[in-house]
Amino acid sequence: MNPVCTLNRRILVIDASPNNLEDFRKILRPVESFALDNCSEFKQDLLNEAFPHCGKEPFDLDCVDNGMSGYVLVKQAKVCGSPFAVAFLDVQLLNGWDGFETVERIWEEDPGVQVVLCAANPDSSWSEALNRLGHRDQLVILRKPFDP
Repeated sequence: MNPVCTLNRRILVIDASPNNLEDFRKILRPVESFALDNCSEFKQDLLNEAFPHCGKEPFDLDCVDNGMSGYVLVKQAKVCGSPFAVAFLDVQLLNGWDGFETVERIWEEDPGVQVVLCAANPDSSWSEALNRLGHRDQLVILRKPFDP
């Protein structure tokens, strides 16, 4: 019998690019693309080890294309007692709030959410993030495009 996963595996991705959303799905939900019975056939290119997601509980992944929709999901998740553990979002969101305002709003609703800001220019984004969001353990900046 497999142990029951009790960790919070809820992840929110907020990005206006359908390609980026698909990349997140491929990275965080790879089990959707193949049967778990075939895991031993999948190898990592460099380490030649079994595929790292095999036999693990999948992430509960929600993807939206703007900050306001992401905020609504965070609010609903908190009310339902099933908050997100992590939110990945693009710094340069379109159609409404930018990434910084979205993070500010998310943290007003749920200050425990770990936020990963995805930025094409992380050096300038880091400075602006610290000025707007402060020094917090819940903040990480990830360089785009994603490098395996």
